[in-house]
Amino acid sequence: MTSPTSSPQPPGHILLADDDDDVRRPIARLLEQAGYVVDQVATGEEASKALDARTYDLLITDINMPGNRNLEILHGRTEAAASTPVIVITGYPTVPTAVEALRLAVVDYMIKPLDLDQLLERAQKAVEKGRALRAVRKAQEDAAAWSEWLASMQAALSSPGAVPLPGGPAAGVPRPTRDESDTDILRRLPDDEYESLSPREREVLREIAAGHRVGDVAAKLHISPHTVRNHLKSIFRKLDVHSQVALLGKLTRTAE
Repeated sequence: MTSPTSSPQPPGHILLADDDDDVRRPIARLLEQAGYVVDQVATGEEASKALDARTYDLLITDINMPGNRNLEILHGRTEAAASTPVIVITGYPTVPTAVEALRLAVVDYMIKPLDLDQLLERAQKAVEKGRALRAVRKAQEDAAAWSEWLASMQAALSSPGAVPLPGGPAAGVPRPTRDESDTDILRRLPDDEYESLSPREREVLREIAAGHRVGDVAAKLHISPHTVRNHLKSIFRKLDVHSQVALLGKLTRTAE
């Protein structure tokens, strides 16, 4: 079996949820010895908070534990958490829970007592699959952002007030002027940061800067909350921030 530490990628980060210390600790020790970083929780509530706080490469969860009698932590997950592969482990297998696990796209369903070597092998495959899926999703997001950029360039070419770009791969392509509807905060962004944002990203940023929530922004722009979050991810990357709090802080400093 190939060790995850032989991969050029960093080791996977796994969330392990089980209220039985005698089960959870040996699994955590096994995974850590194989090179994985493991966070341990003992309730469904703790698991949900952890999934909302960061993105994991894999979730390994028991069914019969406080706060997760019916796979509650897999229902209503955030976009990031929903992309995390899941291995369900249980000492009380039933047909309904197995069917529900399949419906929720669980990648594996294992029955206690566990074969730890088999669990390690399946965990490695799940981590690799999750990373591949995220790479595909990232490529799709980049393609969508590129499409929007091309659309903005097309609009700029048709604008009589366009300003030529000073060099680079888009040399000679007119630079889009600042939108008259931009708030003072957006007007004061550095030119390179402003121009890196697509027209739709500027709309999203304008609404977020005004204090509107993701759901409200989605309704106003007639797009899905999922799309708003994807635009926010792109905005975070382009403006070199890592959270909405950091983004609002940057915009506030910019306007001072």
